Amino acid sequence: MPWRSFGTGHNGVTPVEKVDQTTKWNDIFFAQAIGATILTAPAVVDERTINVTSVADISVGDNVRMLFQNGPKDYWYSGARVISIDVLEVTLDRINGYPFPVLNTTVVSATYNMSVLGTPAAPQIFSIDATPLGEDFKGDLTRVMMGMKTVSPIGLNTFGDLTALTYPTYMRQRMNGFYDNKWAAYDNFDLGLTGYDLTAYEAINPAQGQDGFNWRFSMNGDEKHGAVTRITGSNIILDIVIQADLTGITLFNALAAGHEVD
Repeated sequence: MPWRSFGTGHNGVTPVEKVDQTTKWNDIFFAQAIGATILTAPAVVDERTINVTSVADISVGDNVRMLFQNGPKDYWYSGARVISIDVLEVTLDRINGYPFPVLNTTVVSATYNMSVLGTPAAPQIFSIDATPLGEDFKGDLTRVMMGMKTVSPIGLNTFGDLTALTYPTYMRQRMNGFYDNKWAAYDNFDLGLTGYDLTAYEAINPAQGQDGFNWRFSMNGDEKHGAVTRITGSNIILDIVIQADLTGITLFNALAAGHEVD
C-alpha cells in the first residue's frame, strides 16, 4: 500500500494518509511448477472443463494456472484445482471466468504443498513469480500467510510438529540474480517472533478438530514494517526456501496478498 505525505506535523512527526489501490488484487499461493501445456480449444465461460494438448504433467489434486498474455498489462489469470481427467479433458473445481483463447494462453500445473524433502544442497523452492506477466508488470505484496495441518500438536520448540530444523526454512526476494534474505525459521518460536500473529489449533478441541497453526506476516502498516514487497515482471521474485525434510507435515501452504501497481 502506498503512502502520501502531507508535510511535517506536530513534534516533527510526518502525518501520512494511506491510499488504497483500485487495481487488480489477488491472494497468490507460493507454488512450485510441475509442467506446462496449452489449450486445444478456447476455455468457455461458466464451464469447468478445459481441453489441453497433454496431461503428462497434470494429476488429480494438482493446481493449474491459466495465463493469457497479450502484451504489457494486457493479461488474464485464473487458478483452480484439478478434480478429474478424461483423456485430454481436465475438470476443475470452479468455473471458468474468462474465455481464455488458444493463442497466447499457457496452462501451468503446480503444487502448493510445501511438505517436501529439501536439503541444503538441493533446496525446494516455492515462488511468487510475475515474470510471465512481462517486464512492465509491477505488484506490491502486503502480507504473507502460512498454514500447517500436522499429525500432532505443535510447540514453540518444534517446526510444525517436527523436530526443530538444522537448516531453516526462509523467505527471500530474488532481484536480478541476487538474493535479499528475509526471515528464517528453525522452529515455531521463530515464526511467532517474526510475524507475531501465530494461532495454534488442536485436534482435542472439538471446535477445531485438527492439529496445526495459521500464521501471518504483515509488511505494510505503521505497526509492521511500513513497506510493501515489490515483485515485477523484470525478475523480482519472492521465494520460500525449504532445506529440510518436511514430508512428515500433513499439509503446508503459504500465500501472499497483494495488488497490481499502475
